[in-house]
Amino acid sequence: MQSINASNARGDFFNILATTANHGDPMLITSKAGNCVLLSEQEWSSIQETIFLMSNPKTRRDILEGIDTPISECVDALPW
Repeated sequence: MQSINASNARGDFFNILATTANHGDPMLITSKAGNCVLLSEQEWSSIQETIFLMSNPKTRRDILEGIDTPISECVDALPW
């Protein structure tokens, strides 16, 4: 993750927004008052979707089970 201090970010804000929005890489903005992370809307939506899916215990189990299932055990064709 790239990092920039708040003073430099203020002077180049439009370019930082464009770069973050187009490339999807988060930007760490640092200051004496505290740090924050600038994310693209697409990245934020992806994080929110992951949180939503993983908050349901059954869905989380199904996803983790699917990750651990070898491709050879997956169904090649649907029965219908």
